[in-house]
Amino acid sequence: MVALPSSNHSLHSPGSLTSPNPIPSFDSPVPATLGRVYDSAEMGRRGKIGAHRLHSRYSSRALTVNARAAATTALDARLLREIDASGTLQPVEREKRLYHARKAHFAGLALLSHQRWTANRKNGGGDDG
Repeated sequence: MVALPSSNHSLHSPGSLTSPNPIPSFDSPVPATLGRVYDSAEMGRRGKIGAHRLHSRYSSRALTVNARAAATTALDARLLREIDASGTLQPVEREKRLYHARKAHFAGLALLSHQRWTANRKNGGGDDG
């Protein structure tokens, strides 16, 4: 588990409101954009800066460990209900089937992704995710 930045802020930190030009940072007690309006391009640039700051301080895997664990647990629980609803399989057999159910699940997602990508290419659409 990663310890994210604390909420103990110095009044004279780089992102504090007492600075003439507040610099956006994790240490800011309030957003540096308070009272300002930015267009989407500016917000995109600011978001990129924030993302790079976050990833310069913490490992990407450490930031997502809880989400990945929850997603894996939820997926495994759902697949186990499909595989062994009555709970009668031996643990070794259950794990073997769970392994193959996961493989089938992710192969299905890959197929859907490829089909969408192909359809977008045929329709002249860009890569919108």
